[in-house]
Amino acid sequence: MFPPLYSHQCEAIRRGKNAGSLAILHEPGLGKTRTTLEIFLRLRQDTPTLKLLVVCPLSIIDAAWGADIKTFTTLRWCRLTRYDHAADILLINYELLIRSSGQRLLKESGLLMQPIMLVVDESSRLRNSRSLTTKTILALAERCQHRFVLSGTPTPNGLHEIHAQVRVVDPNCLPHSFYTFRRTYFYLGRGSKMLIDVPPNRAAMQELFRHGWEWKITDEKRNQLLARIAPICSWVRKADALQLPERITTIRHVTLSDHEQRAYNHMKHQLVVEFERETVTAEIALTKLMKLRQLSSGFLYGDTTHRIGTSRLNVLLETLEELGPQPVIIWCQFHEEIEQVAAALGEKAVTLYAKTEDRNESLRRFGTEAQYLIAHPRSAGHGLTLTQAATCVWYSLDWSLEAYSQANDRIHRIGQSRSCLYIHLIAPSLIDEQMWDVLQEKRTLQEAIDAVLGRRQLAEAVV
Repeated sequence: MFPPLYSHQCEAIRRGKNAGSLAILHEPGLGKTRTTLEIFLRLRQDTPTLKLLVVCPLSIIDAAWGADIKTFTTLRWCRLTRYDHAADILLINYELLIRSSGQRLLKESGLLMQPIMLVVDESSRLRNSRSLTTKTILALAERCQHRFVLSGTPTPNGLHEIHAQVRVVDPNCLPHSFYTFRRTYFYLGRGSKMLIDVPPNRAAMQELFRHGWEWKITDEKRNQLLARIAPICSWVRKADALQLPERITTIRHVTLSDHEQRAYNHMKHQLVVEFERETVTAEIALTKLMKLRQLSSGFLYGDTTHRIGTSRLNVLLETLEELGPQPVIIWCQFHEEIEQVAAALGEKAVTLYAKTEDRNESLRRFGTEAQYLIAHPRSAGHGLTLTQAATCVWYSLDWSLEAYSQANDRIHRIGQSRSCLYIHLIAPSLIDEQMWDVLQEKRTLQEAIDAVLGRRQLAEAVV
């Protein structure tokens, strides 16, 4: 038996089934994936040949969609790197879709000749009307019978970013031209000033932005716009979904680049050979396996720090963008990770680790002047109340269940009124998965070490 659906999911399913298309704009952790699968199952009762085509970030193809398809349905799915005619659900990431190879796959498969339910997950990626991604998705939507967009934060930088997302669902709901849409609902303002005439070209517009002007909307126009799109949008906040559990745990997958993967495999081979020559205790093994942990994050400590790649950092930045303007704690295990993330986030972030000069200043700024706290669990995992945030991202993991639990409890404690979301960046088939199993108490520490090294004749080496 599947777990029961929540009321907000039932309402979205009803609307999606009746209308055939819908923007499901539910905050992160409210079960958008399962909601969408239920809509597909109901639509398929009327059209048995209907296929589900999902466009989403690469990091959630397996971790979110694959896992939920397996958990909540008996449907067959595949990645659209090749076309499986027997598959009910096909998933493709944004980057592949816009390449010529991705377009060729769609054309040669004959998929677009069949009835399709299109789902665009993390649809805030369509905020730029001029981008190739937006143009490709809009063209694809025209050829699909049912069209859905999913996002927890559809407009992280302003309501003007809703235009293309709405047009995917209903091309006639808003003006076709983004510029007409913007002129209809928005104005250029700075403080209390309003600019009557829009600059004639992009260079003049950029000059205004450099001087503090920005696109704004009046309360009257906001109400008009929201009323216009309301029939095709399902908006739900965590605070309104009272039946939700207090803790929500999700995984985002990290795929290493070829260069990073080769470095990881080389180091693993060296360790396997070394450990075969001698009996190594778990404590010593953990110290040596730290190199694999570093390489899974794209760097390696030596006489100097060697930076190998940025795959994990890229997934983090993608995740933070989708979370939108809310305070987030980012837990990291290595100083190099903290420093890389801090450099990428700039003034939006403060740190809390051994090298932080003023710990109290970082805590004071977090949640007000700074959106992100990049912290080491040993520095911030005990004694602190950080309920200004309701979301944590585990950039990398530790073997210690105590440290992991203590860090998670910084936001889940007295004073917290919101559901807490825990996002874990996991590189499949690498040391990350073994550490995750230890933290979930699926394996003992020694079993995890053996699995990493492929020892004791395990039935299947995970790494």
